[in-house]
Amino acid sequence: MMNQAIHQKAVAAAQAAANQYLDENPDNWYPCGFAWVVANVKGNTKQGKAFKACGFDKYYYGGLDLWDPAKAGTQVMNAKFAGAQAYAEVVNEALGERIVRAECRMD
Repeated sequence: MMNQAIHQKAVAAAQAAANQYLDENPDNWYPCGFAWVVANVKGNTKQGKAFKACGFDKYYYGGLDLWDPAKAGTQVMNAKFAGAQAYAEVVNEALGERIVRAECRMD
């Protein structure tokens, strides 16, 4: 079950991944964009309520989403996406199933 400890660990991994991308690509500012994670759960379930308690909101296309889990202070889509992927990996590993995925789009 998703909880604050898993969320905090995933956020730390997301921040580390985004920062690592920026450190390794200091002159690459393209493409600008956004990244987020989507949890394939219904909001009215016990699991959904646990995700909502960690800051997830209703996702337009179904499930729940969390915008920019790395809270990266950049517009570099690839850095934000690296953070979102790291977040998803930590949560999926902790829950023992692939329930969270990373998504992104250019601005």
